[in-house]
Amino acid sequence: MSNNQFQPSNSQFILYQDDNAITNVNVRFDGKDVWLSQQQITELFSSSRTNVVEHISNIYQEGELEENATCRNFRQVRLEGNRRVTGDLPFFICL
Repeated sequence: MSNNQFQPSNSQFILYQDDNAITNVNVRFDGKDVWLSQQQITELFSSSRTNVVEHISNIYQEGELEENATCRNFRQVRLEGNRRVTGDLPFFICL
């Protein structure tokens, strides 16, 4: 698997691709921690978003992890047509 790193001085993302440039996973680093969105966790484990949401909810309900220590909102910017849309998206620490 190739590792193409695009890290401008203020970037916190690294892009990973397979040899066919098909799989893309953006990883957010904050210090030594790795943060993934629900969608990224879904892709990582080849699962459904519903399944990931259910597992995350169960982890918090059962007290296995504390939500305030393992979930954080990061501002995201995306293009919708010609518009730039910003919003907060929850990311989860991957231990």
